[in-house]
Amino acid sequence: MPIAQVSTLQESHNTIDTDSYLDDAALADMLLENAKQNGGALSGADIVFGLRNFLKMKTYPVAVKYFFSEDELADFKKKGRL
Repeated sequence: MPIAQVSTLQESHNTIDTDSYLDDAALADMLLENAKQNGGALSGADIVFGLRNFLKMKTYPVAVKYFFSEDELADFKKKGRL
């Protein structure tokens, strides 16, 4: 790719603040801000990114289970499915 095309391509993309990825608190703030802009919900990509970075997962999560009540969580734990 010619140099002129490379610089045009780089200018058209937003820059990524990679320093924020190393600071868990700053990253959490960024993800929460994304959620505010998305009607209060984290996107699937934000959830995966958070799980991988905060839990230091080596692989992508294969599923995310949502619990809508404490009873549902307690039942899930009782059955030994964690």
